[in-house]
Amino acid sequence: MYIIVAISLLFAAAVTAEERTLENFCPPGVLSTESNIYLQVHEGSCFRFVTYRMRDYNHASGDCRQDGGTLAMPKTQSLNDYLTEQWLNHYNIRSPVWIGLHDKVKETEFMWEDNSKLGWSNFDKGNGPKNNIFRRGVEDCVAIDPTKNGQWHDFQCKSNFVSVVTGSNPKKRYICQYTLDFADDKLDSDVQDGDQKDNGHRDKDQLDKDHLYKDQLNKDQQDKDQQHKDQLNKDQQDKDQQDKDQQDKDQQDKGRQDKDQQDKDMQDKDQQDKDQQDKDQQEKDQQDKDQQDKDQLNKDQQDKDQQHKDQLNKDQQYKDMIYNDQKYKDQQDKDQQDKDHQYKGQQDKGQQDKDQQDKDQQDKDQQDKGQQDKVQLDKDHQDKDQQNKDQQDKDQNDDQTLLHNDECPKFVCDADCGMNGYQRDDKDCQICKCN
Repeated sequence: MYIIVAISLLFAAAVTAEERTLENFCPPGVLSTESNIYLQVHEGSCFRFVTYRMRDYNHASGDCRQDGGTLAMPKTQSLNDYLTEQWLNHYNIRSPVWIGLHDKVKETEFMWEDNSKLGWSNFDKGNGPKNNIFRRGVEDCVAIDPTKNGQWHDFQCKSNFVSVVTGSNPKKRYICQYTLDFADDKLDSDVQDGDQKDNGHRDKDQLDKDHLYKDQLNKDQQDKDQQHKDQLNKDQQDKDQQDKDQQDKDQQDKGRQDKDQQDKDMQDKDQQDKDQQDKDQQEKDQQDKDQQDKDQLNKDQQDKDQQHKDQLNKDQQYKDMIYNDQKYKDQQDKDQQDKDHQYKGQQDKGQQDKDQQDKDQQDKDQQDKGQQDKVQLDKDHQDKDQQNKDQQDKDQNDDQTLLHNDECPKFVCDADCGMNGYQRDDKDCQICKCN
């Protein structure tokens, strides 16, 4: 019971100290509008972690300046590590976050938002002053990348034609920083207000008290930072222990899974062996059935071949019988043809003999007719010669008569001579030239 009460008192005291610290280092406008979970005090500055909104560089910077701040300016390695650790582990955000660094005034000459020049830097390779020449003049604003140990990358400050073409998004989350000067002004203002209430009297004890109060605030802040660091270490140890426990659990789970997998593999193997045996038996049964079917097919084929062979033999016998019958018939036809041929030969020979006799008779008749024609022709020649001779004798007698009478004899040509048979002799007497 006492322990619970003590813890409650310590927690209340811590909350009160934290609220008092935030009130002394964070602007009233920020305190009135921002939840304490987004506010942190470190190294005398108030930091506002804007994790819930994304803006381009110019709008993010304007938001910080409304309450007299700037975008965070991690000018040292320790501050850069603190911001990165808070962003990555406390707020669990891995995306880049704007800080107050740019080279918008002069290319490759980076300046902080308080117009101080760049000293220590944490640019990643290919970024910052050594940026790619094709990206110079386009990527002028800087952000922390918590996934690369807090290294810096330069990006486009706002949306433009290049961001539209490339599809990049210049809007990012950001961190605002409010410096210790604001806290000093607030403290001085509180002291002045107290002095005015005391009619403007301010003595050395009051100043010492004020400085002690300021020192106490710094000590409280240091204690808070140490507590926060211790808490972070404890959280990291708890996280490491949880990770270890998780690893052990994962290892145990993996062991169980491996065992389960082995059991499953063994079961699968047994099932596979059984399936293989069943498959082998099925294949053997199928082979036996296939062999039986094959033997039956062979037997059926042999029976079919035998039947076909018997049919062929039967067909051959029938064919041979038909062939023999045909051969016998052909022989009979041949014998008949030979007989007919002999008979026809005899007929032809008799006809030839008759034709020869007829020809011989014709030749004899022709010879007899020729002989008769010759005898007749000789007779006709003899008769004509005799007629010619008689005509000559007659003509001579007529010529002699004409000579005696000085007159042309009346002469008529033979009918065989025709009209062209007349001619004139030297005495211009008409005679028959055919005689």
